[in-house]
Formats: sequence, structure tokens, C-alpha cells
Amino acid sequence: MTCECINTVNEKLKSAGHNTKIKVPWIIPMPGEKQRGECCEIVTVKADEKVRVKPVSLMATYCPFCGTKFDQDDTAPADQGAPS
Repeated sequence: MTCECINTVNEKLKSAGHNTKIKVPWIIPMPGEKQRGECCEIVTVKADEKVRVKPVSLMATYCPFCGTKFDQDDTAPADQGAPS
């Protein structure tokens, strides 16, 4: 990650006495995808509770605090994890 916003916000939340931190998911890439760097999750909920489909997960590609693009780890091979 190029910025330190998530760490800064987490420290401010901690020092203010809140039992809260920003959720940073660990993402396993699909075969053929590159390993992603750090990002933060955008929480989604079902629009219609009657529909039996899970809501999709959204991941920010830019920092929501400063607008800096999150790094992606370009060192991981594109076929990492693909069956041989």
C-alpha cells in the first residue's frame, strides 16, 4: 500500500478508546489473477431480503481517505495457484 491512511485511522480509533478498526481482507487470487495488495472492503447488504442470493463483495482500489491507488503485488506470477 502506498499510503498509511488505514494505519493512521486505526491508531486514531484506538487512541480515542473505540474498539474498532478498518477491515482489511486477505484475498486469495483466482487462478490466472495476480495477488492483490492491501485494500479495504466496502460493506454491502441485500437490497431485497426475500431474494436468496448473497450480496456481492466490493473492494476499494483507491484509498477512501486520500485517493491514492492501492498497490498491487506485481511480483506474483499470473498462473500462481493454477492446477498443472
